[in-house]
Amino acid sequence: MKITCKYCGIVDKPHHCPHKVKQDNQRKDKRIYRSALYKAAREMALDTYNCVDLWELYINGWYQPATLTHHIVEVLDDPDKATDWMNLFPTSAENHADIHELYKVYKDRVQDSLFCMCQDYRDGSREPGKYKRHIDDLTSAVSQKGCSS
Repeated sequence: MKITCKYCGIVDKPHHCPHKVKQDNQRKDKRIYRSALYKAAREMALDTYNCVDLWELYINGWYQPATLTHHIVEVLDDPDKATDWMNLFPTSAENHADIHELYKVYKDRVQDSLFCMCQDYRDGSREPGKYKRHIDDLTSAVSQKGCSS
């Protein structure tokens, strides 16, 4: 009998996919996402920022709906901020991945930028592309660093 694996395609049954990564749902940062406090904070953040993807607005200069929130200070770094709505940054899945890529090299600088973007939005400053140059400088520094190593 054959089955379809979303990673391997059509395969014989039984099939244990080598590409599927088992998630550890017992980690503290994973359990947070199921809590009522986090869900309330997430809703508060999305409401405050009108479900606008702030990364898309301030970096790419477009309005796009935010589909999720990103912990600016990560849960494992400070569990006390896990349910603080002011620590949540509204974004899309694609931009969320970009943020995490930048965190690998310039976490503190990106975190500062995310906090500033949130503050600007709350203060009424909605200039599209306002932080593009700042982030471009970071990414070019990452590229140059990678080339010189």
